[in-house]
Amino acid sequence: MKLQLRLAKENIFLSHLEFMRAITRALRRAGLPLQYTGGFHPRVKVSMGPALAVGKKSDSQYVKIFFTESIAPEEVMERLNKDFPEGIKVLEIKEI
Repeated sequence: MKLQLRLAKENIFLSHLEFMRAITRALRRAGLPLQYTGGFHPRVKVSMGPALAVGKKSDSQYVKIFFTESIAPEEVMERLNKDFPEGIKVLEIKEI
């Protein structure tokens, strides 16, 4: 199962890598059935659009998340908004 999230980035002091790290940490904290890459150092399977410059706000950062089993998009949105740090928020979610 794949979900596409539209996120708002209001914290202007996060770089692209810090933003990605915050997303993957929140995904793991939320206890979602995430799909991981293979190999010796498995990582959460996440795909993100182009990087946003440091110092910019955005309300349309798109992220694709891969799951091992189906889960309700509303539940994912609720769990992630609870676990995201201040300045990151899920605005919209849809199944791909």
